Amino acid sequence: MKQFSFFQPAMLPVEGAGYLQGGYSITVNIEEKNLDTGKYIYLSAVVSNISNIAIGSGSISFWCKVFLDNDKKTLPLSNKNKNMMYLNKMEHYIGDINFFLEKKGLTTPIIIL
Repeated sequence: MKQFSFFQPAMLPVEGAGYLQGGYSITVNIEEKNLDTGKYIYLSAVVSNISNIAIGSGSISFWCKVFLDNDKKTLPLSNKNKNMMYLNKMEHYIGDINFFLEKKGLTTPIIIL
């Protein structure tokens, strides 16, 4: 399994919020299984954001799509009917997806989130 984390600082111009409280951190987990014809990929994403608890009310919504450069396909992550244990109040489950990357000549597949 591979794990990647990204942080995006952002200002939240609301009373009681600070400079970095609009920022967020996304963690992407990727599991892959090699086959003779390609790779089977499972990808999931979680976001951490302090703004929803810092201000005290409201909601936050994140979404994510996977773009497969070699196939020119866009695949949305799904979070329907999923349960997740949260490590803290700031974590939100974005979604997950299973897909297959075929071997195509000498090209290297590129996944863009």
